[in-house]
Amino acid sequence: MGYTVYTKLKSINEIVAIGITSWLSVFLASVLAAIEIGISKSLPFGKVLTLMAGYHAIIGIGEAILTIIIVQAVRAKLPEIGGCSCMKTIVKGLIIIIILLAIALPFASNNPDGLEATMEKVGLEEQTVYEAPFDYGETWGQSIAMGLIGIILVFGVSYGLAKLIKGA
Repeated sequence: MGYTVYTKLKSINEIVAIGITSWLSVFLASVLAAIEIGISKSLPFGKVLTLMAGYHAIIGIGEAILTIIIVQAVRAKLPEIGGCSCMKTIVKGLIIIIILLAIALPFASNNPDGLEATMEKVGLEEQTVYEAPFDYGETWGQSIAMGLIGIILVFGVSYGLAKLIKGA
């Protein structure tokens, strides 16, 4: 859905389209998560939906701003990226994203994310189901490691799907 909105808006203003679709991706994901929680009947649906949508509407603004900044930074360094299938260009883009990640991490908030804040508001305690090898955000080094793993996984899956779709 986000890409459809982006393609419709980019002809008017691409930067605005990037911002709106970035915000929309965060907001809609929170609404869908609230619906899943509502279906599970573990928490009151109306309250969870209101809290999740409200928190993530605000979080989405930050996501939109960061996405615009990152897209502009990558494009400034790699103007040929708009459609190039050259692996060297893709790797350069990934390196720029990783550098931006390393610079931005010290400014990350220690406040709870939208789901954690919602759980606090409805009085639900977080229960550990799985202990990850690194606690995301515990230290700068762990945050970098987890960020790199996330970037590599998302890129790998996205690249693989793109190749699969393009070949189909």
